[in-house]
Amino acid sequence: MAIEFSCPKCQHLLRTADDKAGLSAKCPACGEIIWVPYSSAEPTAPASATPPPQENTPADGYALAADAVAASDPATDAAAATDAPPTETLPRRRSGAEVNCPHCHAENDASARNCRFCGGSLEGAAPVQNEPPTIPPFDVSEIMNSAWKLYQQELGLMLGAAVIMMFLPILVVLPCMLPIVFGVSAVGANDEEAALLVIIPAVLILFPLMLALGAVMQLGTTKLYLNIARGDGPTITDLFWGFTADGRPLILPVMLVMLAAGALMIVGCLLCVAPGMLISLCWWPALPMLIDRRLTGSDAIGQTIELCKKDIGSILAVGAIAMGVQTIPSFIPYIGVILQLFAVPLAQLLIMIGYLRITRQATQFERWKGPATGAAQAPA
Repeated sequence: MAIEFSCPKCQHLLRTADDKAGLSAKCPACGEIIWVPYSSAEPTAPASATPPPQENTPADGYALAADAVAASDPATDAAAATDAPPTETLPRRRSGAEVNCPHCHAENDASARNCRFCGGSLEGAAPVQNEPPTIPPFDVSEIMNSAWKLYQQELGLMLGAAVIMMFLPILVVLPCMLPIVFGVSAVGANDEEAALLVIIPAVLILFPLMLALGAVMQLGTTKLYLNIARGDGPTITDLFWGFTADGRPLILPVMLVMLAAGALMIVGCLLCVAPGMLISLCWWPALPMLIDRRLTGSDAIGQTIELCKKDIGSILAVGAIAMGVQTIPSFIPYIGVILQLFAVPLAQLLIMIGYLRITRQATQFERWKGPATGAAQAPA
C-alpha cells in the first residue's frame, strides 16, 4: 500500500511505499526536506496512474532511497482531483520550526503530522519557540573576555592550525626556490650580469606565487577563526578552504585587498610612521567582511572605509589590542617565537569577535539559546 501526501511547501503530490513512513525525504519538485507521514493520519488521495519516479538527490544527513519518493504529474493530479470527492484538509504548522512529540518527546519538523519515532499524532502540539539571540553592545572588555573563553576552548585546534600555517609556506616555496638559488650561484660565479638576468625573471615568477599563497592562507585562516567565533563546527580542514570550489573565487579579491593594504601602509610610512600604523590598525575588518559577505576586492575596501567612518574608535581599539597581543611576545628573548605561536590565535580571535560585534552579528555565546520563557511546550 502506498502513502500519498502533499509537500508542505509547494503542495506537490508525492507517493512512496508504506515502509518509508517516518523517514525524511527531499521533495523532487522544490527540494524541501520533508517527513514522510504515516498512512493512518493522511487523507486518502484520489486514485491515479502511478507516474514514473523522478531522479532525486538525497540531502546531506537525511536518509532517502533513490526510488522512495516520486512526484506525480500536476496535470493528471488536477484532473483526478476535479472528479474526486473533497477530502479533509488538516492544518499545517509553519515549516522550519521544531515540535516535540507529546507521546515520546522526540523532536520533529513542525510540518510533520506524525512523530518520526513513535508514529504518534503531532496535531495540537505547538512548535518550540527559541529565544532570539541578544547581541551585546560593543565593548572592548567583553570582546577580550569572549576571545579568552574561546581561546581556552579551542586552543588545541588553533595551535595545530598555527603550526600548519607556519610550515605550509616553506613546503610550497622551498621547492621553487632551490633551483633558482642553484642556478644563480652557478651563473653568478662567472658572470654577474647573467646572474641578474636569472634573478629578475625568478622574482617576477615568485612574487605572484607568494601573493597567491598568502591569499589562500588568509582565506583558510579567516574562515577557520570565523567558524570558531560563530560556533559553526570549525575543523582543521577549514585552513584549506581557499583550495575548494567555494573558496577559490575569493582568491583574487583577497589578493587585491592585500596589495591595497600594503600600498597604503607603504605610502603612510613614507609620509610618517603614524599614518602607516593607523592604516594597519584600521584594515583588519576587510578580510572577515570579504569572506563573510563574499564581496569583491573593491567592495570590501569600500565597506571597510565606510565602517571606519562610522566607528573609527572601536576599530582602532580592537586593532591595537590584537596587534599588541601578536607582536609583543616576539620581543621576548629566546622564547619569543614559541610565545608568538600561542599569541597569534588569541589575536585572530580578537579580530573575528570584534568583527562580529561591530557588524552586530551573534557569536557562539549568543546563537544557541534554549526555549524562551513562557513558550508553548508539548505536554509531558
